[in-house]
Amino acid sequence: MVLLGQCPSCGLVWLVPTLWWMFLFKCACTRICILLCVLVVVCASCSQVDVPAAPKVGEEGYEPSLAEGQRVYSRRCANCHGSDGGGGLGPALNAGAVTAKYPNIADQINLVKSGYQSMPGFKGNLTSGEIKAVVEYTRKVL
Repeated sequence: MVLLGQCPSCGLVWLVPTLWWMFLFKCACTRICILLCVLVVVCASCSQVDVPAAPKVGEEGYEPSLAEGQRVYSRRCANCHGSDGGGGLGPALNAGAVTAKYPNIADQINLVKSGYQSMPGFKGNLTSGEIKAVVEYTRKVL
């Protein structure tokens, strides 16, 4: 039996097998060690990743929302789309790829809100301002 789970931090969806196999191990210490290893792997996938920096105050191209977009991207998007937006589990977003696919920013915002294929929708996990900020970050910085 398999259950569907979603990380409360990054929104990543994964399949969680029921733990019936844990009872194959008679030693409680072995069970605890296995569960801790599984927990470490799952939590590591939700960690913040270093991503390209948004322009700072006084620099050319500075916009306050880009710093917020950078923060959201590093916590919610980089694990699938890559730290530099070059792709991975999800498609590449850098080098103008996202603006070529979504010339209208509203289309990209709707995609982030509702999700598409294996990408979860972030409407319930991010505010409208955070979604707009991360979309602007992918379009202007990556």
